[in-house]
Amino acid sequence: MNKFLFGKRALYMAAAFTLLGGMGNAVNVMAEQSEGDAGLIEQPLVLEDKLNGLNGYLNDNAEIKYFSFTAIRGQNVMFRDVRQSKTRSLGVAYEYKDGGLWKSLPGDGVRIFDNLQSGQEIIIRVFKRPNSNTVLRSYDFRFGSAPYHATADLIRSDAQGLPLYAGIFQAFREINWSIHIHDSTGHPLEGAKASIEVGVAKKIDLYTAANGRAAATIALPACEGSMVSRSFSTGNGTSQRWWNLRYNPGRLVAKLEDDDRGYQWNPGAIDSTFGHICKQWLLY
Repeated sequence: MNKFLFGKRALYMAAAFTLLGGMGNAVNVMAEQSEGDAGLIEQPLVLEDKLNGLNGYLNDNAEIKYFSFTAIRGQNVMFRDVRQSKTRSLGVAYEYKDGGLWKSLPGDGVRIFDNLQSGQEIIIRVFKRPNSNTVLRSYDFRFGSAPYHATADLIRSDAQGLPLYAGIFQAFREINWSIHIHDSTGHPLEGAKASIEVGVAKKIDLYTAANGRAAATIALPACEGSMVSRSFSTGNGTSQRWWNLRYNPGRLVAKLEDDDRGYQWNPGAIDSTFGHICKQWLLY
């Protein structure tokens, strides 16, 4: 009898241990799944080999969006937040992945990633800023190859052939201008932003095409002129004529988008004197 009870008790204990072991395995599996889920991130949006402009909205306060850019040639990479209003608080935050850590990106400024290896990937994410007192969840930023070298040229104006009395550059009503931008490896950069402002004309923003080039025609308004040039002549002999110009002095300013490092430009085409010629009249 005792032998029977002992055998029966051993059978019950074995069954109990088996059951507990199964429960333990189940707990371990659940723990592994939880750890795996915690490490998962949404598949990032893979960006093109250029300087990309991205804007949109987070659907709710919990959403996180990821973006990936690969420095194919090992070129410098730029992140820049684009804030439409400096007076409104930023509702989102940006971070980049550095190994197993997420590190902050500037919410109002530029971050240049340099000394990269060819094919190195940079992942960033945007999310609702913790403890933000605004309901805004919009984002607007630039991410991709960083502009490094720019050549800006005043190709043609409608005052060709006139003496440069009004400024290093001068025009009556029209200027044709172009720019060529490369990344740090010398590769033409698509999507780079530049601007040109001439005299009283409205500033024009340009974005480079796949060949790294952009061009614009700047139209100048009619004017009266506050300054009068020295007299100058055209022609020779019996065909010689003397003229005066009335003009407004100003500046021709060409810029790349803000950066906390110096860009390389060709000399003399960044911020120069400009004369807006209003009238030209014959003296004799």
